[in-house]
Amino acid sequence: SVLPQQGLTRVEVAGFDAMTRTTRLFAAAQLNTMAEAGMMIVTQSPTGQIYVRHSLSTDNSDINTSELMRTTNLDSISYVLLARLANFQGKYNITDRLVELVRLTILEAISGLRMVTGSQMLGPQVLGLNGDVACMQHPIHRDRILVTVRPQLPYPNNNTELHIVV
Repeated sequence: SVLPQQGLTRVEVAGFDAMTRTTRLFAAAQLNTMAEAGMMIVTQSPTGQIYVRHSLSTDNSDINTSELMRTTNLDSISYVLLARLANFQGKYNITDRLVELVRLTILEAISGLRMVTGSQMLGPQVLGLNGDVACMQHPIHRDRILVTVRPQLPYPNNNTELHIVV
């Protein structure tokens, strides 16, 4: 029930009254080991709040795949873009004009994804693009258009590092 670009780290989870397996069954070191292996842990604070400890995926090879928010946001973006491209499939022949129209359609969709749809503090799904949208007839599979998009996605603010210098 959150926007795709919202992380779930430290977000309260409704519908449960206790998380005794994480608070009584496992020690902090064991929970840390599980989290390092890519397990998303739901736990309970001493005051009773049930929350996601750190929203992780099982692919912990780097921050782009380990942060669940990054993968859910990218999935959401891909659904939006694929839905926009579906209008062109099977109806037209591949021409320079169609290739350019596909490119412009992707740019328009990305522009929409750059707009803030929730809280200003949360921000948009896409921050910008790394380079231009590449669009061309596939060099081998001549009956398809090859589109390459490199969106800049936001990162969750899971921690705030504070340095006090005297």
